Amino acid sequence: YPDAIALDSSGDLYIADTYDAELRWISGAGSASLTGPSGRIVLSAFAATVAPSVVTVRYALSAPAAVTLSVASGATESVVARAAGVAGFDVLSWNRKLGGSIAPRGRYTLTVTASAAGHTASSKLSVRLG
Repeated sequence: YPDAIALDSSGDLYIADTYDAELRWISGAGSASLTGPSGRIVLSAFAATVAPSVVTVRYALSAPAAVTLSVASGATESVVARAAGVAGFDVLSWNRKLGGSIAPRGRYTLTVTASAAGHTASSKLSVRLG
């Protein structure tokens, strides 16, 4: 039974069925799949919440995979979180630290990457720390 839905910026719809450990993907063009295009992992980072001490990123994933969250400012990118992702919706958190220090104000690119069975998928969001 579906228990959550999300729509990404490309118009793709994701329907999480955590009971059956499935993520249904419906493209903006109308095609549908359980695992996404060409049998690959489907990943969509679709929301980031910025709080004073943490940034939380919500993502949808089609199958279990190793998941990382990277933060980039300019040319510098750092992996700030790792998780064993499961099919459906989940979150990754960043404590707003880079290199042991609180990240300064500014715009950052957050990249969620999932890897499994020789396939990799990435999804990006942009946040502003004030």
